[in-house]
Amino acid sequence: MLLIQNLMKPKFRSNQIKTCTIIIFLCCSMTFTSKAQSSIDSIPSLRVGDQLPEYFWKTKHQLYNGQDLTNQDLSGYKGTLLILDFWATWCGSCVSNLPKLSKLQLDFTGKMKVILVNCNNTRDNEKKISNFYLKRNDLLLVPQLPTVINDNRLLQMFPHRIIPHYVWIDANGTVAAITNSQYINAYQIEQLLSVR
Repeated sequence: MLLIQNLMKPKFRSNQIKTCTIIIFLCCSMTFTSKAQSSIDSIPSLRVGDQLPEYFWKTKHQLYNGQDLTNQDLSGYKGTLLILDFWATWCGSCVSNLPKLSKLQLDFTGKMKVILVNCNNTRDNEKKISNFYLKRNDLLLVPQLPTVINDNRLLQMFPHRIIPHYVWIDANGTVAAITNSQYINAYQIEQLLSVR
């Protein structure tokens, strides 16, 4: 009986209407957010053995080559062994591997390419990466290790929690391996190249 009497009071009804309005608003917001997020998350993650979708090669990325920032796709890397190195300027392990990657690319010229991938979640930006290249140009034997910056798509395709993180893509466009830095060496590259 007390509950019925409380429902009849204007103050109680006003608070109830406010609460219902807030709940309805939040539900609508969550529905809109989940629909917007699902369009962003529609890029499927890939695993070892998966064939890369064509949009991997055709999607434009911001590519920094040590001097210039361009918007370009990855189609020029098709048909060769490609190693994606997910890294950050503040990651000591990532930075210490750059000379090795640079040397391997030089040793396997025409057979293997490396692209550094710097994702949005690293909090690096064009200025930080540019300053890094200027201050640490001693790390790269060949300054042609391009860096994809402000990336989100490659991160969605190859999700990870720890960097450095390496994705090996063979000449046929298949994800051949996903490794840590321990496997980045000439022997592993030769093994993968010999499988062709």
